[in-house]
Amino acid sequence: MPYRNIASGSLKTLIVLLYSLPTILWLIAVCLFRKTDRIYVNSAVNFPGAWVAYITGKRCLWHIHEQPNAHTDYLPRWMISTYRKLFTASNITPVFVTERCRRLWSQKLACDFPVYRIAYPPLKELPLTVSKKTGTALTIGYLGALIPGKNVAALVRSYARLHTSHPQDPPYLLICGSGPCLHELQDLARTLHVETFTEFRAFQNDVSGFFADIDMLVQPSLNESWGLTVLEAMSQRKAVITTTETGLHEILTGEECLFFDPSDEDELYKCLEALQEEGLRNRLSSNGYDKVRLLNLNHQFELTIKDIL
Repeated sequence: MPYRNIASGSLKTLIVLLYSLPTILWLIAVCLFRKTDRIYVNSAVNFPGAWVAYITGKRCLWHIHEQPNAHTDYLPRWMISTYRKLFTASNITPVFVTERCRRLWSQKLACDFPVYRIAYPPLKELPLTVSKKTGTALTIGYLGALIPGKNVAALVRSYARLHTSHPQDPPYLLICGSGPCLHELQDLARTLHVETFTEFRAFQNDVSGFFADIDMLVQPSLNESWGLTVLEAMSQRKAVITTTETGLHEILTGEECLFFDPSDEDELYKCLEALQEEGLRNRLSSNGYDKVRLLNLNHQFELTIKDIL
């Protein structure tokens, strides 16, 4: 059946709702005439799924992965009252990925949620990779989508500054991912004269090769509700620099990674410069690895889901 998620633009949201209407009506019929005890809705932008639960009165778990902030909006203003009604409905339980995510949605909708749950996402278990690097030059890595909200251009610009300040043994930059900003980022690397030290690699499901080739990971997103890539890097004993706009603040401190304001490129550059020092890299990578093992997120997730169900 045809279906699309809503978006922050009013016109696009109206078009999407009209496009999804046949599917919504079909789902309502299924829920009413077949034995359906509970509905699971994945993602905050899956408004039609939550609306089906509201209309039919079926118990619903609404898994909220996204978080609004000053950089990112997911709703047109005229949808806020509707979302407020859905989030506070007695038969719908929002399940947020972090407490920060819940708090930001509460602020966005100007309401408290009578019932909700927090479920930290599980972590994909990766075998510890062995470094394949040759030579002494460091490699800075980024892994993820190449879209504006990921703020990768800020990383390229900050890296170019770092490259200039270390002319004798300049670090390398490895960008692994795909998306509409790829050509723009390649052009930026050429403009800043770092194209020969910057590698763009297509995203692959097996990320072990990427982690084997880097010394540190940078996550510069303008908005990151969780930060799976950060935790994967820590599980691989890699030092991490990550955005302050992340839910990982709830489980990580400055002892395990460096945080920076994603709107402040000077701050990102200073973090990159700081991690040129081997002692700090080793301390962060060791602390991060120990923290990920201590948290045992997969076990926590299993217990939380069992309790919710």
